[in-house]
Amino acid sequence: MSALSLTPTDSVLAVVAGALATHLVFNRFEPTELPVVAALLLGTPSVFSPLLVGHHGILKGTFLTFSVFLATLAASVALYRISPFHPLARYPGPLLAKISRWYWAYIAVQGHQHTEFQHLHEIHGDVVRIGPNELSFRDVSLIQPMMGAQGLPKGPMWDGRTFKPPVLPLVGLRDVQEHARRRRPWTRAFSSAALKEYEPVVARRGAQLVEILAEQKETDFVHWIHLFTFDIMSDALFGGNPGAEMMRTQDGEGVMESMKTGFEAAQVYENIPWLGYWMRHFPQLAQATKRYRTMCFQRGMQRYHAGSKQKDLFYYLSNEDGAEAHTPDKSTVLADSALAIIAGSDTTASVFSTLLFLLLRHPRALARLRAELDAACPPEADALDPQHTARVPYLDAVINETLRLYPVVPSGSQRAPERGSGGAVLGEHFIPEGTSVRVHFWSVHRDARNFARPDAFVPERWLASTPTNPTTPAPGKDLGLDTGLGKDFVHDARAFVPFSAGPWNCVGRGLALLELRCVTAHLLQRLDIRFKEGWDPAAWEGALEDRFVVKTGRLPVVVVRRG
Repeated sequence: MSALSLTPTDSVLAVVAGALATHLVFNRFEPTELPVVAALLLGTPSVFSPLLVGHHGILKGTFLTFSVFLATLAASVALYRISPFHPLARYPGPLLAKISRWYWAYIAVQGHQHTEFQHLHEIHGDVVRIGPNELSFRDVSLIQPMMGAQGLPKGPMWDGRTFKPPVLPLVGLRDVQEHARRRRPWTRAFSSAALKEYEPVVARRGAQLVEILAEQKETDFVHWIHLFTFDIMSDALFGGNPGAEMMRTQDGEGVMESMKTGFEAAQVYENIPWLGYWMRHFPQLAQATKRYRTMCFQRGMQRYHAGSKQKDLFYYLSNEDGAEAHTPDKSTVLADSALAIIAGSDTTASVFSTLLFLLLRHPRALARLRAELDAACPPEADALDPQHTARVPYLDAVINETLRLYPVVPSGSQRAPERGSGGAVLGEHFIPEGTSVRVHFWSVHRDARNFARPDAFVPERWLASTPTNPTTPAPGKDLGLDTGLGKDFVHDARAFVPFSAGPWNCVGRGLALLELRCVTAHLLQRLDIRFKEGWDPAAWEGALEDRFVVKTGRLPVVVVRRG
């Protein structure tokens, strides 16, 4: 049958049928590779174009074909996603979020998705549909089923964030067995015994930071703490071979700034994973990320040639300890090296900054912490020695309360059922294949059902809770603590997930806590710090951004040595 044998109306209907068939292909197989997607979106209407070209000429016929095809495809996708036939139809959420993931990508780019998530949960309850195929939960009972040992693997956002390279870093691995295998060296690198190797690094860099702040007298604490944590992770990873010296050079070459720029840009790709896949074909659009990875590659190759001066993180990743039957290739080690600095520096810096802000904002907590630190570690002692901070439980309480109010990854980490699994069951919810889920940590941590006075900074809550029954702790007054939480306050330890949970949790939490304890102690022992005059502390909350990890604004302070 020739093209002209069909009427113009029949020709249009044929194009419509082709668009519906294309939607079915996308729905069933979810192709992401650029050649395949291009063939479906451009090749299919090209095949049908002769039907309308025969009636309207080449230009008009081609234009009409593509217009009808793309309009029909878009309408079909949108109508299906908001229809009662969609598997997530029963879950409430913003209409635009149900139609397109671009809606949430826009919110994420603004940096306020953590508060938007919280707002939606306050409106709709414990489960909200935040995308065409994604649900957010604010339900403590689902944390372990979703993220525990028998939980779900990571979701497709990680394919987008990493640009799906030939060799994925550990954080981007979605295969359960491969992740477990690749994580083993990390686990050894951050074991209790291995942390002893990093104590001199933390002490040396902590002392350097305090001296710099004392000399600055008036400065932005956030600026220096980011340089400090970058130096710490660089030393811990490469054994100071050679050191990054960001505090000394203040990132004169812009490497750290490139790392941050690339990390923040990845928010778009985590929401639109297929766009991240395509970035591989346009490397010029990811120059910031490329610059940082080039630095890590060069440092890694220097470390390979120089060998091991100490048992640094590279020592374990490259199997210099001989614990693995097979030594990983250099591309794998270098990919994980780039991950280590990002994961260990940006996150810890945000916690440090927030912790200091909260202490300065709450002078009574600061005074109590300083008094307990002075008692456990007199001026002539070295507060950078972990043995002293182990005797100050209020320090851990302050750290925990900081992490509760400002979890490092406020919007949680995406999970999804494995391909071929048929879906998963989380409590009363069936999660079909192709659906992503997450627990929104920010909302869980600030839920009054989990923590009394959830928006208040009350470190004492962590001293008043009883480990034997954390969901119904003893009243604070029984321990002589002024918690202000009431006689029967709520403290559900299950809801505290600052380092995520399960086999995919933060493997470097031990090093992060070592830094936080020792350097905070040394900082408060040696320096008096206050807000810069004229700076409004109320601006802090408004400047916070969710860039997968918390991004803080400036923290202008005045620093003097303690007499």
